[in-house]
Amino acid sequence: MIKYVIILLCLPFICLGQTTEDEFNYVTKGYNSQIEDGLDPVKKNYRLEDIPIEYKGPTINFKFKKFIKSPDTLKCIMLIMKIGSGNNYYSCLPHPKTNEEVWSKCMKQLNAPLYTSQFGELASALLRVMNYFAYSTKPLTK
Repeated sequence: MIKYVIILLCLPFICLGQTTEDEFNYVTKGYNSQIEDGLDPVKKNYRLEDIPIEYKGPTINFKFKKFIKSPDTLKCIMLIMKIGSGNNYYSCLPHPKTNEEVWSKCMKQLNAPLYTSQFGELASALLRVMNYFAYSTKPLTK
């Protein structure tokens, strides 16, 4: 009985930071819809912070934002892609502790708009973000 109580008490700490399917869907679809409808683009109890990294390649541009649940839990990274002169395309890079179902959605979604030759540009942009966080003094989660 005591082990079940310990598990229940630890559960909130185990789940800290995971990207939920709802958050994934908001970042990939809801954010853009709210912007297009002229509404407040940030979901209640969340905030977006720019990551000071941009990648401007020959065929694709990338920007990144932190999607943070109040007060200070990083839930995911919003990846904003612009291919050629087209519209922005929003993708979600989930928190490392996120379940495989959400990660699978992420990988399928990233593959959809990119041509084989653009994967090198995506890899370069993602390496810049990884480097930013590797040398950042702020923790990724609370």
